[in-house]
Amino acid sequence: MVSSILADRIERFILNQLRKQATPVVILKRKEVAELLDCAPSQVTYVINTRFGPDSRFHVESRRGSGGFIRISAETAPQERTSQAKEQAPPGDSAPGALMDPYLRMLVSSGSITMREYLMMRELMNMFMEHCPADRREHAARDAAHRISRIIKEGK
Repeated sequence: MVSSILADRIERFILNQLRKQATPVVILKRKEVAELLDCAPSQVTYVINTRFGPDSRFHVESRRGSGGFIRISAETAPQERTSQAKEQAPPGDSAPGALMDPYLRMLVSSGSITMREYLMMRELMNMFMEHCPADRREHAARDAAHRISRIIKEGK
């Protein structure tokens, strides 16, 4: 078991990384975090498994191997997502279409999609969301994110 002081330090590091990001997503390499905090990679894994699960309003995706990573997404309340999307939208983007922009930007930064694919998806999502009833936009954005994620996972 990891000592609580070390576990607290690892948790604080991850939370600080999340706060620094433009989107509520951070992508880490287990080994790099372990080296920075002078601990074993298994200790980082322990903290992620015990403190960053769905019960804690986080979604964790992990891939092992030389290109492996840990992606931690902070799940925010619906009204927080909407206000964040408005704040982070590039100039000229409509708020409805901007709901997906942080997710699409994260896909680009992780190398899952190209910038060209990002631009195409963003334009399609803007058009789609403009025609979607306001009370269905959040559900539609979440559904689109799940479908995109599934396609990316199947393609690898």
